[in-house]
Amino acid sequence: MVAVPDLRLDGATLGLSDVSNLLVAKDGTIALVQRQDAKVRLFEASGRETGSFGAKGEGPGEFRAISLSGWVGDSLWVSDPATRRTTIISPDRKLAASLPMPITLGTGDPALPQLGTGFGLSFQGMAHDGTVSVWFPTVPKGPHPSWWPTDRSGTPVVSTTREGRFRKVLLWRPEEDRSCNVSWSAGGASGGTAVPFCAAPLLSFSDHGDRIALVTQQNGVPAFRVAVFDSDGLSVFARSISYQPVPIPRQVSDSVLEIVRRQPQPNAVATKAIRDMKLPAEFAPVRRVILGSDGSTWLERRLSVRSREWLVLNEKGNTVGTLTLDPDVTLRVVTRTMVWATVADADDVPSVIRMKVR
Repeated sequence: MVAVPDLRLDGATLGLSDVSNLLVAKDGTIALVQRQDAKVRLFEASGRETGSFGAKGEGPGEFRAISLSGWVGDSLWVSDPATRRTTIISPDRKLAASLPMPITLGTGDPALPQLGTGFGLSFQGMAHDGTVSVWFPTVPKGPHPSWWPTDRSGTPVVSTTREGRFRKVLLWRPEEDRSCNVSWSAGGASGGTAVPFCAAPLLSFSDHGDRIALVTQQNGVPAFRVAVFDSDGLSVFARSISYQPVPIPRQVSDSVLEIVRRQPQPNAVATKAIRDMKLPAEFAPVRRVILGSDGSTWLERRLSVRSREWLVLNEKGNTVGTLTLDPDVTLRVVTRTMVWATVADADDVPSVIRMKVR
């Protein structure tokens, strides 16, 4: 596969501060989510800017800390954990709805754990039928709801109604290998840091809310498993893919560890835990996963220290090709015939590039 530039939204000309997320609707509309400016800028498929939505604040249509975003039909949703709500933006850039984030994920029983009591959650997507996908990135220490088995390892992705009422568990993200995290505890406080390059399980949610991908390292063999599920948790496909391990050079390992150890820590125990951190001997086989609106699955694999390629699977999980891009090009949105990416200039100003895939 070869990618040929087709359109460029120049960041310097447009005054782009950042592109925290890039979304493309099925009609070609381009949405640039800018966390720093608390707004979403919208463009036609031709590249003509049609307007924007949002401002800094806590009122209707305003944002304090934009997190994730995606499409529900032809409308855009944007989540803001700071205000604990998800904003729905209509195609004509109007406020369509403001939904509170799920507070109780159970059957409405007030005895169930509430947000802020150890049940951190991450709003991940909204399907066409209005159901919501929510992932718990951490295991709570307090009481578990009845639907969460206490003897089950890993963390769940669940489906809820828009009001936050629990529907079902869609899938379980396996527990990470202990070597993938450095944890500490002292004086009633605790924390942890992810170990760079570790092959932790990867979750990816499609921008249109219709699929979820899970990539896991297989134990004992140089292979990883990719599984894709629909918005109701049913399997779309699952397959194992072998790879050639890429060792982490000593100079790369030393450089990364030096950067991590320079970060300020809250106490001496945390400082020692970070100082004792050890990196894996090999790079993780998959760096990123992107789900295309056409049913394709894209896996970014590392071929060497600097070289990477995208392995492209069709809707049945069969390999249809590979695509190699310059290291400074960050792929954001994909289909088998068109991809969208961002690239920063020398002043770190981002631009958006659309490329045809041949």
